[in-house]
Amino acid sequence: MTKVKLTYTVDLEDIPNEVSDMLLKTYWSLKNTTDKLDQPVTENNVAGVIELIDNVRQSLADIDLKLDDCYSILIGYLGAIRSNSIENTKELSEKLSELENSLGNMKQKNESD
Repeated sequence: MTKVKLTYTVDLEDIPNEVSDMLLKTYWSLKNTTDKLDQPVTENNVAGVIELIDNVRQSLADIDLKLDDCYSILIGYLGAIRSNSIENTKELSEKLSELENSLGNMKQKNESD
């Protein structure tokens, strides 16, 4: 089966919930996949177990892709919130400097009057 990347846009603050939903779906896929492995191997079902193992391995590969998507999204999210934090700090520093300059100018003006 051909795999394609699906892209959509959400607000930055919605990313943790979106990834949580993705992880929950992935969890249930993993649980359903591993639940299939609880049957014993007998002489009568070897071929069926071989097929089962192949199906489980393919499902695990799909699960790994989903986990990699979650991982990549969260790495991007972490970078975005760190970047926003740095920008906010710079903005606050600039505003503080402006305020200090304004107060200094007001003080000088009052002293000269």
